[in-house]
Amino acid sequence: MRDVNAVPTGPGSTSASRPRLPAWARRHRAYTVAADLLCSSVAGLLALFARSGDNTPDVTPYVALSAALPPVWVCAAALNRAYEPRVAGLGPEEYRRIARCGLALAAALASGAYLARTETARGYVVLAVPLATALALLGRYGLRRRLRRMRERGRCAHRVVAAGRRAAVAELIGLLRRERRHGMEVTATT
Repeated sequence: MRDVNAVPTGPGSTSASRPRLPAWARRHRAYTVAADLLCSSVAGLLALFARSGDNTPDVTPYVALSAALPPVWVCAAALNRAYEPRVAGLGPEEYRRIARCGLALAAALASGAYLARTETARGYVVLAVPLATALALLGRYGLRRRLRRMRERGRCAHRVVAAGRRAAVAELIGLLRRERRHGMEVTATT
């Protein structure tokens, strides 16, 4: 099966153009990025308050780290392909990508702090990044439940073409119509 939302070719388009995402998929991606920004902001603030409670004389580095965490988190998630529409709401792959993002970001920040010989970031990373990962996983879980409810109502489905033997295709179409949570709507067969 393939997605049939293709970009028309013509003047100004390139052969490398990607298929245009349906409006629901663009909205879901925007919600996901917003949720990640919110979760990493909360994690940064909680880590800031936890570190500044240690009678730290200068909290400026922690404030800077807290401000930098949300955009850095979103970039790390994008690099780990955590915003791909094909994994949204389907299977544990979405969660694996967020966990991988948290591990990679923690390793990168801890390594950077070690190489820079700064005491500031190490303790902060131990608090902020695992918390951001946990909150992002909870956020994805909530968005996944929302998307699944919408799919059960017949909305937010990828339009696909089913190919194969007639009996197998008929069985697949029946399954996808009964279990809308998969998020696929067969629009043609071959």
